[in-house]
Amino acid sequence: SGGMWPISAGGTFTLSRVLGTVPVEKDGSASMELPALRSLYFVALDKKGRAVKRMRSFLTVQPGETTSCIGCHENRTDTPLHGFAGLQATARRPSCIEPFADIPEVLDFSRDIQPIFDSHCVECHNPDHMEGRIDLCGDHTPIFSRSYWTLIQRGLISDGRNESHGEYPPRALGSAASKLLEYLEPSHHDVKLNEKEKTTIRLWIDSSAPYAGTYAALGSGISTVRFPVEAMKRRCGSCHGEKPNTKRYIGNHDTYFRFGGCGPARPLVSSLMHLRDIRAYMGYFKFGQSPTPQSLCNLTRPEKSLLMRAPLATAAGGLGRCKSIIFKDTKDEDYRAMLAAIQAAGDRLAKEKRFDMLGFRPNDYYLHYMRQYGILAEKENTMTATAVDPYETDRNYWRLLGWNPSEE
Repeated sequence: SGGMWPISAGGTFTLSRVLGTVPVEKDGSASMELPALRSLYFVALDKKGRAVKRMRSFLTVQPGETTSCIGCHENRTDTPLHGFAGLQATARRPSCIEPFADIPEVLDFSRDIQPIFDSHCVECHNPDHMEGRIDLCGDHTPIFSRSYWTLIQRGLISDGRNESHGEYPPRALGSAASKLLEYLEPSHHDVKLNEKEKTTIRLWIDSSAPYAGTYAALGSGISTVRFPVEAMKRRCGSCHGEKPNTKRYIGNHDTYFRFGGCGPARPLVSSLMHLRDIRAYMGYFKFGQSPTPQSLCNLTRPEKSLLMRAPLATAAGGLGRCKSIIFKDTKDEDYRAMLAAIQAAGDRLAKEKRFDMLGFRPNDYYLHYMRQYGILAEKENTMTATAVDPYETDRNYWRLLGWNPSEE
């Protein structure tokens, strides 16, 4: 994809594995055994399992190495002024990491989070009943899902984004700062998640809230809508169209569109090259920005696309959100042209598949390197690639990079 898509929308580029927890003593000290040759970061949790502080960098230990630190802002070679003898954690053997039971190490939105929304949220937050204008259904958009986009666009999670900030106050980042968790409590219409569901969502947020939980998703499953630009200029341009705000006209478009909210207007482009240009010239997507044109398209149920329902009269089954009725009914030629463009993108996705769809095939680059590293057998050819489990393949690749003394 040339970036983090579809690992995240303006957030992390990489996937984090949740190894587990170790105890922290009353004096704030901790001592633990860690896997060697791994890039590790720590998250300090409160009694509810929510993030208090989170590392914005990582550390790595060598086989047999003993290392220590005395804080996030001290020189890494400093030692405590009065030594380690008085620390409670040094009075016992180092703790072993306690993994979370029955929760994947790498969280995947479609596999692990969407089922929770389906059970507890979608009844009220779906395309037909958007309570609070929130849609948490798992329908596909060109790159992500409706629910994933909703969380990002409404700022319901705090994942750190792709920002250059290194220091945050306590509880300003991660699960403790995510509004989503407030809405998953009984106080919100008697919503009742079990402990596993609560833990899964917290860990997903604190591992940077990825959409795809496998690197096999990169470079595949992206099916963009080729908008009928002139039709949208005629019907949407007077309210949503703006003069380009970039020195270079992306895709040679002379009109950009902003569909509600703040943030920059964007061109109605469809090629990955031009979508990457938006990232390059306008920056990565920020919480609270107006929805991107592509994110308003529902490829699973095109007629439920917000792009189609917002300007459609309520008498015709639409939402009637525009200042005036744009489409009186679904027979309007421009309406049909816009709908056909979304349907065509949905048809392409149904054929090409995404990582969370039955029959998904990882792209050739992923398969080539997994064979080269010895993770997949050379006999795994194009015809059998659909049988490859990308999650298990990723796990085997990570094991290959780790240090295992029993294999020495």
